[in-house]
Amino acid sequence: MDARGNIYVANSSSDTVTIYSQGANGNVPPAKMISGACTGLHDPNALTLDPKGNVYVGNFTDDSVTVYSAGANGDATPTATISGTATGVNGPEGIAVDASGNIYLSNYMFGGGTATLTVYAVGSNGNTAPVATISGAATGFVNGASGIAIR
Repeated sequence: MDARGNIYVANSSSDTVTIYSQGANGNVPPAKMISGACTGLHDPNALTLDPKGNVYVGNFTDDSVTVYSAGANGDATPTATISGTATGVNGPEGIAVDASGNIYLSNYMFGGGTATLTVYAVGSNGNTAPVATISGAATGFVNGASGIAIR
């Protein structure tokens, strides 16, 4: 939910982010929708907002994080995309952003391996390595890490 009470939903089957107005109830259409070829959305499975209202989306099947400016609507181009072999992004299922803007991502690790939690510095973009990674058998991430919360 953003500062105006709008509700954001990642829709994996339709590669969209739908935004509903505060108080929406019942069978109502979204007030806004981030959708289209320029968005880079591909099986969005995790979503969060930062304190400024920027939208962060974890895209499960293409192993990426896309970021959109506050108020994004339509076929919006991301302001940043974290993607590539150095990133450690692998099947993101949970995402959070702290008050400073650091990005926390829980990775399912489909295709084998142990799930991880990766942390990216403020302003990360492109094929950038995480600043921290929590992984290994002692973590308890045996069957995947699917949610995360930061306070």
